[in-house]
Amino acid sequence: MKHILIACLVFALCLAVGLFSLFYVRASGEETVTLLERSIRQAEEEQYTAAAESLRQAKQLWEGRETVLGIFLHHEEVDEILALFAQLEAFIKLEDLDDYLAACGELTARLEHVRRMELPTVENAM
Repeated sequence: MKHILIACLVFALCLAVGLFSLFYVRASGEETVTLLERSIRQAEEEQYTAAAESLRQAKQLWEGRETVLGIFLHHEEVDEILALFAQLEAFIKLEDLDDYLAACGELTARLEHVRRMELPTVENAM
């Protein structure tokens, strides 16, 4: 009976960590995308200072969660997202709207991919 109880506790712990990972990664990605979309709207309206501030907030949010995200995600994914943020900062400083919007699209797609990969689907389990 003791072995069954230990096995159930280990299973419950694994399930809890998995659910925490799912919700944490998805929430982090969603909040970052929301700030990024606000930055895009501001850049399209040529409010480059406000767009840079929204971008800074999005990067700060991602960096603040980088340690925990590094546990649940591949380090390459986290590093690639940070590299894209660096590119975006350069584009917004130069007020290069076309390159900024293109890089924002790439970053948004990368964040959405990370969020989708956390969903419990057959594709992700294989």
